Amino acid sequence: MTATAFDVFVVNNRESNRFELWERAPEGNRMVSFLDYESQENRFVIPWVETDPVRRGEGFADLLIAEVLNQIDRENSLVVPLCPFAAKHIADRPERHHLLAPVED
Repeated sequence: MTATAFDVFVVNNRESNRFELWERAPEGNRMVSFLDYESQENRFVIPWVETDPVRRGEGFADLLIAEVLNQIDRENSLVVPLCPFAAKHIADRPERHHLLAPVED
């Protein structure tokens, strides 16, 4: 089963510099994945993405990264993916390469 089969929503928790993916459930909403970030001018540095170990492999991290990239694109910002998972997600999607910040010396 993939994450698209679940009722989820993304929250930008600005106080924690973290995007959170929440799953709606009858017993209460539950955070299933999160992405830490540092905001530097028009850049989002992504050092870490994590999913609840019990829910790994269900596509939640990919879903979260996709929504975060949508927001970054809407804000005309760029991304610096330090997290290997986030970097691979972007590398595998050429249509997202325009969001990559140039490498600085």
